[in-house]
Amino acid sequence: MNKNFLIDFITLHIGIGTFKPVTTKDINQHNMHSEVISFNKKNIINIYNSNNITAVGTTSMRFLESIYLVGQMINKKYKKLNIEKFLYNKMSNKLTKKESMEEIINYMEKNKLNIMNLNTSIFILPGYNFKICDQLITNFHYPKSTLILLIAAFIGEDWKKLYKFAIKNNYRFLSYGDSSLLFKK
Repeated sequence: MNKNFLIDFITLHIGIGTFKPVTTKDINQHNMHSEVISFNKKNIINIYNSNNITAVGTTSMRFLESIYLVGQMINKKYKKLNIEKFLYNKMSNKLTKKESMEEIINYMEKNKLNIMNLNTSIFILPGYNFKICDQLITNFHYPKSTLILLIAAFIGEDWKKLYKFAIKNNYRFLSYGDSSLLFKK
């Protein structure tokens, strides 16, 4: 049954750093791991044409939010298209999602690229303004992880209620655990 859903596929290179707990007292000093992201022009066109995007997994969400920043970087004429952990705090010219995707499409066409590969170490913390993702399907993550911070950024203070409920009801945590569908606050 087609409900006008589009499923798109991306390549994710997940490193062990995904599971590394935050050990610094100052969250800004945490050494965020870097991951390679790979996407093609069709992925960007699909993002451009989508009004509602659900990321499946926190790495997919980091990927999608990084894609938004790539368009910003192209617009600002950055020479190196790698996403630093707090790059989003440095961006003053905020494009819409569609404008950002247009920048990438034009860049890929101008440079005769069908695929782009680059690094992201985006670190999404509470206060981050999500540009691409509207929903997230993910499992439950351990405290003191960058992933729990991403969840807190996405759904706000409700993350505490959600996790309290999961613990009370013996939900399974980590990669092979139970899952949830979360909506952007």
